[in-house]
Amino acid sequence: MNVHLFVQPSPSCANFALRKTADDGKEKYSEEVCNTVLSNFYVDDYLKSIESESKAIQLVSDLTNLCKDGGFKLTKWLSNSREVLQSVPEDDRAETTKTLDLKNEELPSEKVLGLLWSPETHRFGFHIKVKERPPTRRGILATVSSIYDPLGFVAPAILPAKQILQNLSKLQLGWDESIPSELLTRWERWLDEVPKLSDFTIERCFKPKDFEESEVQMHHFCDASQKVYGSVSYLRLVNEMGQVHLTLLTAKARVAPLKIITIPRLELTAAAMAVKVNNMLQKELQLKVESTYFWTDSQTVIKYINNDTARFHTFVANRVALIRDGSQPHQWKYVGTSSNPADDCSRGLAVDCFLKNRRWTDGPDFLHKAENQWPKTTIGNSAEELADDPEVKKKLVVNTASTEEATDTMEKLLTRFSSWYQLCRCVAWILRVKKYLRKICHDRDDDRVDDRVDNGDDDGRKNDENEEHGNITDLLNVADMQEAERAVIVYVQTKAYPEEIKTLKELQLRSNDSQPEDNLRQVSKIKKASPLYRLNPFIEDGVIRVGGRLAKSALPEKTKFPSIIPKKSHIAKLILHGVHEATGHGGRNHMLAHLHKKYWITNANAAARKVINSCITCRKRNAKVQQQMMSDLPKDRVTPGEPPFSRVGMDYFGPLEVKQGRSIVKRYGVVLSLPCIQSHTH
Repeated sequence: MNVHLFVQPSPSCANFALRKTADDGKEKYSEEVCNTVLSNFYVDDYLKSIESESKAIQLVSDLTNLCKDGGFKLTKWLSNSREVLQSVPEDDRAETTKTLDLKNEELPSEKVLGLLWSPETHRFGFHIKVKERPPTRRGILATVSSIYDPLGFVAPAILPAKQILQNLSKLQLGWDESIPSELLTRWERWLDEVPKLSDFTIERCFKPKDFEESEVQMHHFCDASQKVYGSVSYLRLVNEMGQVHLTLLTAKARVAPLKIITIPRLELTAAAMAVKVNNMLQKELQLKVESTYFWTDSQTVIKYINNDTARFHTFVANRVALIRDGSQPHQWKYVGTSSNPADDCSRGLAVDCFLKNRRWTDGPDFLHKAENQWPKTTIGNSAEELADDPEVKKKLVVNTASTEEATDTMEKLLTRFSSWYQLCRCVAWILRVKKYLRKICHDRDDDRVDDRVDNGDDDGRKNDENEEHGNITDLLNVADMQEAERAVIVYVQTKAYPEEIKTLKELQLRSNDSQPEDNLRQVSKIKKASPLYRLNPFIEDGVIRVGGRLAKSALPEKTKFPSIIPKKSHIAKLILHGVHEATGHGGRNHMLAHLHKKYWITNANAAARKVINSCITCRKRNAKVQQQMMSDLPKDRVTPGEPPFSRVGMDYFGPLEVKQGRSIVKRYGVVLSLPCIQSHTH
């Protein structure tokens, strides 16, 4: 192949080759020529404005040679300068200028990227030729789309047709259905007027010839109505003599969404559009813009942008964030509706009115004056003014009262351990230190009282205490562990059953001379809702125990009357885990039988089941053994209709005499003849 086939990636390949040509020519050609290739080509079209004819002629020569080095040939040259055209070979000129007498005849108009350009007048224009199409949604859309206006020069005149399309969408008409008579009348009226847009022209140059600007400004106007929102941008040039020149840069007009949106939201959407257009123009314009201004006739939008305290709903908050990212609040100014050219974008104009409207192309009158004569923008206290705005999130005042719970050291201690034995050891050491400290304090009090120093009985009591508690560094014994266990159980019961303990103590005081088994019948005052009601509880040594009918049995006391442990307490889990391990990970009933020898946990059945289900050892041991999936039976075994022994031969033989012990017995044998079957095991 000698050429690149024009398929989908061809434009990308062509642009890459063109840019590669510019990079390769940086050593041979000037920087301006290489940058022209990189910045002023649109696929295979080249457009550029040059300051003088001599520079243009030199640029044409250098650009042609540069592209020639890369295998590109530039043709169809066109310029508004006859001198530049004469420097171009006749074969490389545009088709309409090859046979043209450049000295006497006018330069013909040509299309430049879809726009009609007149080199003679150096203005852009439109060639409107409306084809006959049926008045349906499909025909109207095709007609409106045929008017190519990428920069929005005639956006106000095209807007009425877009509004008709929007109304048809609201009516949910089919693409080829007839439209209502009212909309048909509006459409026919617009069709009669739209060819007049061929009379509209606009200057191509941003500045007049020999206009040396000293200041370059960009002004963006935005506005919105109930159905349309839009923006229009102007370039303001000021020379050293104070003369002002305004040029229309671009405009956009968008119909509002079918979903109803409030005017302030549409105004804010138009403002966000103006910021996006500014970002695009700042990137594309090859001019250094010194200052940028944004104009709107909505004071609500200005308050939104200048607000730093109020919090908006999502729609407004997102657009305010976009605006503040691309502009500064001081750049936003207020302009009256009568002086806002974007009002033409938001309302639309008939073609006749549009052609007579000089404000659209020349800009508002106040921009032709000095800055001190521009409209003044006054911003009040935006926070107070936005207090009743529906877009501002209301501040919810929530009154809360925080109560700081006292730190329960004992509760922290209980939850620190995961073993019942380790918890009891720790509490035993704490109790030993506690007794030791009390003993020291008691000895100090005795030393302060002189009459007790010579009391032999007291000295004997001190010696007894020393013998009873021993040294603080001695190892723990069984009594220490039992005392620690009792202390933990008493603490947990006090936290879980305060009312029951109070009732049982009152019963105990009334019958001090009675035996514990006599108190078991006095539980009528315990509430029926209490979890201890059916357990016939009683208090012994500060511990609530389960009552019953085993008082006269030979069982140990702790087995006859086990201590009650609340189910939801942490020590209930510790005890159950300890019992589960002590029983060798036995079953639930075995666990409960071992547990009730010493403790009674309320609703222990469910608690024990939970412990077993959470035990990893039990889950591994009780896991279901996976079985191998057997393969399908062979065809010979599932084929019906075949008689017995079709594939198996069988014969008996014997008897054979076999010695078994001291006797001789008869044995018989069978011979089976099986077919060779291929294994189907997976």
